[in-house]
Amino acid sequence: MNKKYKKLRLRQLDSQFKKIQNLKEIQIPAKGWIWEIRNALGMSHSQLAKRLKVSAPAIANSERSEAESTIKISTLKKTAENFLLGIHKDMFGKTWKWAGQIRKSEKNIGSAPERIREHLKILIDDVKFWLINTTYSKDETCVRFHRRIVGIHLFPNGNGRHARFVTDLLAESLGIQPFTWGSKDLYNPGEARTQYINALKEADKNNYEPLLKFVRT
Repeated sequence: MNKKYKKLRLRQLDSQFKKIQNLKEIQIPAKGWIWEIRNALGMSHSQLAKRLKVSAPAIANSERSEAESTIKISTLKKTAENFLLGIHKDMFGKTWKWAGQIRKSEKNIGSAPERIREHLKILIDDVKFWLINTTYSKDETCVRFHRRIVGIHLFPNGNGRHARFVTDLLAESLGIQPFTWGSKDLYNPGEARTQYINALKEADKNNYEPLLKFVRT
């Protein structure tokens, strides 16, 4: 092995070791992400299994595998995606028959319907990367996740309320307090909702300061 190639390999290995070191800094829930979020939702194995359309033993096995660090990344990603859809169904299932189903029609905002799942998977991958590499603070990780999931616009309706709820779940799973969201009702028109929307628009321009401030007021 020549010296130039050896130095390159050493730099590559050093980069990989730094990523592994960063993993130690993530406060992973003792029982795993699946258990943590299921517990936050107050759901049993059977209830979650029904929402994700799998068996209760499959949920229990996934939790055990995650706790033992033997779960596949693809399984975690699929579970995360199903969590997000299932939560919307739980929130709005009594209001809309289509609750929990990804939008099929074009809107003046959001991803094209045929690209929603793709963009959601990219977002899940990005959040995983941010956590592994401690790219942002926990607050900013949650805020960036929120802005992105709002932007994808998963459903025909209820996107804002769903996005705020799942953002708070992410915050709790990271060991930080849920956001206060301006301490006002954001569903109805008003000053707080205007500030929230303006903060999201600034975040679209990669200026997250207004949104970071708003979610903690």
